Amino acid sequence: MIPKLLSRNRKRTAFIVIHGIGEQLPFETLDLFTANFIRHFGEVKLVHAITIRSGANGKAWQENFIQVERTNGCTIDIHEFFWAYLTEEKISIPETVKWVEQTLKATKKYYKENEELQKKYEVRRGTKRFPLARVLLLLRFAAFTLPFVKFFGVLFSPFSRLPFFMWITKLFRAAINKLGWIVTGYLGDVAIYTTTDEKSKYYRIRQQILNESQTLVEALLDDDAYDRVIIAGHSLGSVIAYDTLDRINIKANLREGKKLQIQKFAGLITFGSPLDKIAFFFRERTRPDEYIRGAILAHLHSFKAKPLSDDTGEHDVSNPIEHKLDTIPWVNYYAHNDPVSGHLDFYSIHDQDNVKLTLPQSWGVAHTGYWTNQDFYEDIIKRFIIT
Repeated sequence: MIPKLLSRNRKRTAFIVIHGIGEQLPFETLDLFTANFIRHFGEVKLVHAITIRSGANGKAWQENFIQVERTNGCTIDIHEFFWAYLTEEKISIPETVKWVEQTLKATKKYYKENEELQKKYEVRRGTKRFPLARVLLLLRFAAFTLPFVKFFGVLFSPFSRLPFFMWITKLFRAAINKLGWIVTGYLGDVAIYTTTDEKSKYYRIRQQILNESQTLVEALLDDDAYDRVIIAGHSLGSVIAYDTLDRINIKANLREGKKLQIQKFAGLITFGSPLDKIAFFFRERTRPDEYIRGAILAHLHSFKAKPLSDDTGEHDVSNPIEHKLDTIPWVNYYAHNDPVSGHLDFYSIHDQDNVKLTLPQSWGVAHTGYWTNQDFYEDIIKRFIIT
């Protein structure tokens, strides 16, 4: 429950912010989002609040979040879902290379079988068909080069204290650390989270991430202090946010989920989101003759989703899952110089809710530019904050 720091008489809005790929620190997401978010309000008071929650495994943990008291308007509590520790140092470069190779092979086969679908969703934006091929080339180069870099590092280690070799040694170490961090810290997170093979050790990590995310969201829905709950996800965090809502929608159709206060959901915000790319490259595939299995998988991933295939098979398989969350407002923010993001075509989002931003950062670096972009926060406040 919310600590008795502020009055409960006024309505409150809960934001849950989910970070993306790469190295993250606890409260870093909370800091970035809150500090830039409150610039667009008048006088505010920030309160560091602490409460005890139960995790997915039933164990108690301490949550730290920020309460934003406003002179005028609703009070806003900002929570973060921190998941980076669950994927830290869990995958190697060779394992990441193997994952990209398998994914690329499956994707090429899928495109061959669904050429019309590819045209329908991707040609309009002029996107490349197999960007993973370039990623794979770089990964193979990294996997081939790193052993030699390490070997020469050991070979010249006796001379590392000599002035001439000191800067070379530092350069080698920096190259190894940087390259390894980029591969395992970025692509590694994607490889782990998008694993659909239930026999894989990575699948258990994915399930743990989603279990903890769902538990936190449901706790906020159940809290009487809140009448509105909004989820905001960056990068891979937007995929976690989507999958969490998909899970809650399924649960709301079951007896166990009848008490879920899903009417409190007031918005989904995705920024720098690869959701379309995840759908095309990484979702679990089925053979054309597996129409029953394909239908089941489609039903289990149907929150605001358009069909990934026009083929319904020999018989229609009725969907037992009612779309209870499809009325949630969803706004997606993307930028032309952010290669991870894009206009989301695979999902039921109005064109005016696919918002293209102009980020000042260079190509690629712009992927993190949303956190400090004031147009981004102004639009969120205009759309989602009750004054």
